[in-house]
Amino acid sequence: MKRISIYPNAFTLIELLVVIGIIGILIALLLPAVQAARESARLRQCQNNLLQIILATKMHEESVGVLPSGTVNETSPIRNVPIGNHIGWIPRILPFLEQTPLYAMIDFSKSVYDPANEQAWISAKPQNFACPSDGWSRISVHSNYMACHEGIETPIDVDNHGTFFLNSRLRSKDISDGNSYTVWFGESTITSKSFHWRSSLPPGATYVSLGWMSGTPGTIRNTGHKINDKPLFVTWLMPFDESGRINPAGFPYKQSTNENETGNIDPATLWATELPEQFHVGGFSSFHVGGANHAFGDGNVRMLFETIDSDLYRKLGQRDDGGLVSFGD
Repeated sequence: MKRISIYPNAFTLIELLVVIGIIGILIALLLPAVQAARESARLRQCQNNLLQIILATKMHEESVGVLPSGTVNETSPIRNVPIGNHIGWIPRILPFLEQTPLYAMIDFSKSVYDPANEQAWISAKPQNFACPSDGWSRISVHSNYMACHEGIETPIDVDNHGTFFLNSRLRSKDISDGNSYTVWFGESTITSKSFHWRSSLPPGATYVSLGWMSGTPGTIRNTGHKINDKPLFVTWLMPFDESGRINPAGFPYKQSTNENETGNIDPATLWATELPEQFHVGGFSSFHVGGANHAFGDGNVRMLFETIDSDLYRKLGQRDDGGLVSFGD
């Protein structure tokens, strides 16, 4: 007797396993493409952030007559500790980024770290300063975007050869090398290492920045380092807990009633001794593959790769070296 199957078109077990295997291979092939598309979108958003910063800086020049100072202070060079005026370039361009309420919170006649500026200082920075490829950027007061003060590693001072430096008051026409060939801004990474609220100060330096308002290595860098060499900072007790969330009790000028509560010690006491590491600035870096975005004075934003010639990169960070540069093809 001939047996007739009631499921004449059914798959056998082997056929089913083959189909599942093929689907798995297709998914494995598709996922990298999806990730690449997402990173491409993040890269474009990052470049758009830098473009907005360049436009705001240009609008500041149109309104005030000069580009914003990289930082201001009565003494030089700048130490990467919370002592001094240190009003940086970012607070000055806030009105041109539709951040007038935040701008109005800042008392420019006082130090960044003065209690009068506490609320602004611990406020989350405008999202224009957060790179979408940096997972930490959206929960911190650190900026992903830095102004360029020099083409070499040197302290932030009044005689730097970049565009944004101590007490600078340049105009676009003062960039003698040409704005098209001078880096104004670039990227910097934010890592979990930056957020740890440490209760002790071991000898030497661990690394952190002073936030988006401060005209220190927290918002200023140079092209004297290879791209994606991680920047170094001098540690101090930032107002963050171990998860990276803001802890306002750590604001720098709050006095402690207990000498063991190092998180509230007056920074003038904590950082009375000058150390060489406090004058280190650092270079540009990103989480984008192979390089970091940079913004030029003519408004052009482009990715510069880790393989860029070091001499060329140095020249791009200086406004007046007089050297000819070429990006090639």
